[in-house]
Amino acid sequence: MTDSKSAGFRLPDIWDDDDAMYSLMQPIRRSKVIDPVNYNAKITFWKRILLSYAKDHKAFVICKQSLQKLFTRHFPVEGIDLYPQSLGEVISDLVSEGVLEPVIPNRSILGNIFTAFSYVVHKPISWAYHYLNGQPSSNPLETDTSDQQFVFSQFAENSAMEFLSWFHDNYRDQRLLPHSAVYDIELFNSALSNFYSHAATREYIFYLLSNIKHCVSVETTSTSDSQPIQIIRVGEDINSRPNKPTNSDAAKIESSALSGIVQLKSTIKQLENEEKRLETVIEQRRNHIKSLLSDKSFCLDMVVGLAYRDDSTELYWLEHAFLPFQVSLLESSNSKSNKLRPEGEVHDVSDD
Repeated sequence: MTDSKSAGFRLPDIWDDDDAMYSLMQPIRRSKVIDPVNYNAKITFWKRILLSYAKDHKAFVICKQSLQKLFTRHFPVEGIDLYPQSLGEVISDLVSEGVLEPVIPNRSILGNIFTAFSYVVHKPISWAYHYLNGQPSSNPLETDTSDQQFVFSQFAENSAMEFLSWFHDNYRDQRLLPHSAVYDIELFNSALSNFYSHAATREYIFYLLSNIKHCVSVETTSTSDSQPIQIIRVGEDINSRPNKPTNSDAAKIESSALSGIVQLKSTIKQLENEEKRLETVIEQRRNHIKSLLSDKSFCLDMVVGLAYRDDSTELYWLEHAFLPFQVSLLESSNSKSNKLRPEGEVHDVSDD
């Protein structure tokens, strides 16, 4: 189930009333015969919520466990979380009215008949016995697991009709053959996911279209030099069977053409995915190189700064270390130049 706060679904105003909701969360302790007002009020309240939620969210397959999680409410004064404990009776009431049907996967038709008899005939008689004797109503789903699924069958069928119409309107130009409603199975599954966000409902709708209404059919086609490929034929509406070739020769030609078309589409898709992957890899490497260059330029600036600082310090040290030597060299050179002068020049100078 999806979040009860999603768009398109609003809880009733009474949901904000702590006292009223605390009472509605409690199990049914008195039978319909003894206390019909409170019994009907509680059952009706939750039935309306379930029906509204199913329509607004296209969530036509429900189970008790998921509903308990979905409609859990926090009560701040008591500091507790409560879920509706009368959902078993609510679901059973909807089943007895024919609004809900149990979903029995991988069962034969005979098994479905016995299951329907149990919910529609046997259990209501058992509950009536408890009511007439004034006993608390037993949980009608005690013998079943809390994840037993039920479907709003009429809602699902009406929605399936809408889906087929929507599918043909939006995907007609993506047929594999121009004059036949044959599609890639992956495309059909993608369309189902876009139309039904609820996974259990999506699975049931596909089962309804293929195994109950028979308006879609999945086929495996292949040639001698190709891998088996699945396609799906889709009828124009829920009451129409998919068109198929009428003779064996036409069927072979169509199968060969479909196999080639699907393989070509598959190859193109693989190439597109590979191109996207390579683009991602190239972009990642480009960003990595940019990061390395940025780090290297920073490190280079630091190295140059350190080198300049070291060189200037070394030059300063050398200048001061060789300064006395330079002075002594100058003094010695001056003394030598004085010794080499003629004595006359010296006396003349002294006389002056």
